[in-house]
Amino acid sequence: MICRLLLRLVLASPLFYSALILASEPEYMTGNELYEYLGDWKKSAGQTPDAIDALKGGIGFGYVMGIASSMDRIYEPTLKTRFCTPDHVKRSQLFDVAYQYIESHPEYRQYSANGMVELAFSKAFPCK
Repeated sequence: MICRLLLRLVLASPLFYSALILASEPEYMTGNELYEYLGDWKKSAGQTPDAIDALKGGIGFGYVMGIASSMDRIYEPTLKTRFCTPDHVKRSQLFDVAYQYIESHPEYRQYSANGMVELAFSKAFPCK
């Protein structure tokens, strides 16, 4: 009885349906989307952003940091896009490297944001 009630509550929850919709979308983030999100993060620096800018900026910043922490020092000689960040590199530097690369290469923004960030880091922090 309690299990059925809990199941009904979960199924009736808007969050449950939102999660299903988000999970069903196979699309990846493009460089255009990440550029917009990182721009929102940069725009909100030093001021109180509105909720949407803060959310989008946080998504962009987290995306870049996720790539940095998951791909750093995974080096395979045949893969040219791997990178090795030096010790003591700050998160703000990683953000700047990604943002500046995406900003200065609009011709690639329709492609995967992940690939653009990896390429930016591989150029800035090549493994030796």
